[in-house]
Amino acid sequence: MCSKELLLLACLLLLGGLRLTSTTTTTTFVAAMSIANQDLDRYFRNTNATQILATEDRILIDFYNYAFLNYTYRNEYGMEERVSFPEEKARYGEGLVANRQGILVHVSAVGNVTDDTACSPHILGTNGTAFPHRQWIALVRRGRCTFEEKVKHVCDHGAVAVIIYNDKQVNTLEKMQIKDQKRDITAVITYLDIGLQMARIVDLGMEMEAAITLGRSGSRPLNSLNKYYKKIVQGSRLHFG
Repeated sequence: MCSKELLLLACLLLLGGLRLTSTTTTTTFVAAMSIANQDLDRYFRNTNATQILATEDRILIDFYNYAFLNYTYRNEYGMEERVSFPEEKARYGEGLVANRQGILVHVSAVGNVTDDTACSPHILGTNGTAFPHRQWIALVRRGRCTFEEKVKHVCDHGAVAVIIYNDKQVNTLEKMQIKDQKRDITAVITYLDIGLQMARIVDLGMEMEAAITLGRSGSRPLNSLNKYYKKIVQGSRLHFG
């Protein structure tokens, strides 16, 4: 017997000594029990479980856009070096998904050329130099502030795109959340080793031309989250059943 039925039985036992001597009294008693039953239904109704069930039925979808990263530069001997990866090594964040090309600038903070996080609006170009007059792409390290702030700061200084490289080793590239998606700037995130390699080259004074090119696009269910919600639902059923 469930807990609701036990409570109803207890109410009946407590009221068992009452003598229903009139139709009016009987009607009043039945109405009172009906109200009590409704209250118990509301009490035992698992609102959260209902909401989670609705979430369980909803398929969570991840929309993704990956990008190829290629760059060209002249080494210390004046020879042109071209680096192109056979697979996508970057992922677009929210906002403008487009092909972009330009001079790569390793962004530095005013007063601290080692700070390449672009968390302050007061930024300069590579090693504290001025930003180029040609079309350029910002190279920024992840961390210390939001993606939104980084994108805003480099966009305000004229960057057409920004490559944000991870501050630690990761196996997969997450989708960057950017609030203002109407800016005319493309933002991608890449791996730590690729960002460090690009930064090292431009920090040595070698001019680099970088390109961001759209790769795979599509959508997929977020299975891990769906499983998480299903476990919650199953747990709530066991607890309240």
